[in-house]
Amino acid sequence: MADSNIVMDSPRTDLIEQIRKALISLTSGEIFNQETGQYTPKVKELELYSYDGTKLVDVINRVVMTSVTFRETPDTGYALYCDFAFEQVTFASLKKTEIPQDVQSSIKKKSTTKTSKGKQDSKVQDVGAGDNPPKDIDPLRQAREN
Repeated sequence: MADSNIVMDSPRTDLIEQIRKALISLTSGEIFNQETGQYTPKVKELELYSYDGTKLVDVINRVVMTSVTFRETPDTGYALYCDFAFEQVTFASLKKTEIPQDVQSSIKKKSTTKTSKGKQDSKVQDVGAGDNPPKDIDPLRQAREN
């Protein structure tokens, strides 16, 4: 009798949690960059393909996934049912620059000058203090006292 070798395949692993995490990470808009100490954009731009049978009908570019919802019922078993929401986006780049000197000078000429708001008394005092305390003009109180 010849030696027989039994080869065992690696056990199947449940990938549903890994797939969930990967899909949720697509909706994350930014991550904290430890090196810079700032948040960095982490948006994954996608393309949506629309088919009619095997015929490509439309391609929608510059799309991001804004939400993913997982539906679980007793009937789903080990299947993964998802609802996705997508939005078409346009990104803008920002750049910090110095304002040219000629523009700075023209802005300074057009800016308003400070105006006097008048002299304001900033002395703290109690109400009714001094020679002229306020008079009580409550008609009900006056009627009771008389």
